[in-house]
Amino acid sequence: MTKERVCANSPAMSRRTLLTALPASGVALALPASASQADPIMPLYRQWCIARAEWIRLANVPGNEDWDCPESIDAYTRESKAFLAMTDMTPISLEGVAALAHVVWEEEGPTL
Repeated sequence: MTKERVCANSPAMSRRTLLTALPASGVALALPASASQADPIMPLYRQWCIARAEWIRLANVPGNEDWDCPESIDAYTRESKAFLAMTDMTPISLEGVAALAHVVWEEEGPTL
């Protein structure tokens, strides 16, 4: 057995190297091994964004103050379906995590 021991301050592992590697290693450990695949949340996120933008555009149309025109109801239904589908999934990439965080923040805000 050698008298040398591995420590964080050795030339092989400086404190700066350790501190810069920790965030990346935490993310790598938090995500599944299949993170190189396309995230299944992303197509639903795009659908959600399109439906939400359409609903907001239609909400400002005169005569649709109660948001009860068929186009508004359809946009809201598509937005809700995409939201529910996304919340049943686990993101497998940072892009998916960011998309899901954006959706949850828009829907629930700081109350969640």
